[in-house]
Amino acid sequence: IEDRAHYFVWSHHHLLLDDRSLPVLLREVFRCYDAFRRGQHLVLAPPKQFQDHITKLNGRSESEAQAYWQDVFEGFRPATYLKVLETRADAIEELTEVTTVQRPLSASFHAKLQGIAQQRDLTPNLFLMGAWALLLSNYGSDDEAVFGIGVSGRESLKEADTPVGPYQTILPLRLTIPPEMSLLSW
Repeated sequence: IEDRAHYFVWSHHHLLLDDRSLPVLLREVFRCYDAFRRGQHLVLAPPKQFQDHITKLNGRSESEAQAYWQDVFEGFRPATYLKVLETRADAIEELTEVTTVQRPLSASFHAKLQGIAQQRDLTPNLFLMGAWALLLSNYGSDDEAVFGIGVSGRESLKEADTPVGPYQTILPLRLTIPPEMSLLSW
């Protein structure tokens, strides 16, 4: 590295900061750096406390939340049984073990995925969620699918610009799949 060149390396775990916290925090880091370069003292506004968010969540009515989720899941069977497992006698024993399988996407597959998603005005993530829903529906021999999706736990977009913390949460998404639906037509 040159005498007057520096590298800024940033890393964090998603349990500490959600994606919307990152620009807020980095903006403050660079404001501090800019003030330091100019020989100025920067006073930042006091940050909102994550504890305030937790307090607000704890103050919500548990009975209202329970009623909401019961309404959302009324009529839904508790689990998607994958009929593909019916053909294997040892399937139940295998379900007690957890295995992680990672398959990196090739550059050409990623480009195709991007292209298909863009043609349909979707993000690749939304396109893959649709594929996952169809897969669950097809193998579960049901017209519905439920799976968890990561969402911002912030109250509003206005709030998205100020607090820093682990606001991400996982919520269930329930989808009704039309019969004989293909991924591209859906």
